[in-house]
Amino acid sequence: MIAISGRRRIGKSTLVQHYAKDFKHFIEIQGLAPVLNKSPQTRRTQQLLHFSLMISKTFKSAHVLFNDWEDAFRYLAEKIEKKPVLIFLDEVSWMSDGDELWPSKLKNAWDLQFKKNLMLFNCRSGTHCVVF
Repeated sequence: MIAISGRRRIGKSTLVQHYAKDFKHFIEIQGLAPVLNKSPQTRRTQQLLHFSLMISKTFKSAHVLFNDWEDAFRYLAEKIEKKPVLIFLDEVSWMSDGDELWPSKLKNAWDLQFKKNLMLFNCRSGTHCVVF
């Protein structure tokens, strides 16, 4: 798992996309910009819905609604089972909006489901970065 952090518009996403050209299976999922006047629960629900839409589009599968990020990560792990995949989670600070346990949930998914057949990049703009 590789975490990249830096100011906006300096090429973090472009760097990962360039690296991904050498991978047969590449999945890119972007977080949605936060809507500040919404409750944390609503923001979390919006991010999960967007994640679900991106997964269904990527795998050309039915849209699945997730109740929690643990469910979302478990579903993704099932979809990529036994395939070497590069997953790029872009704007994780937006993606995790409304769920303060999001980093722990991703860390657990990495340890229990992903690390054997997955390379994961996560990018975030700003000066602070959570490394799992």
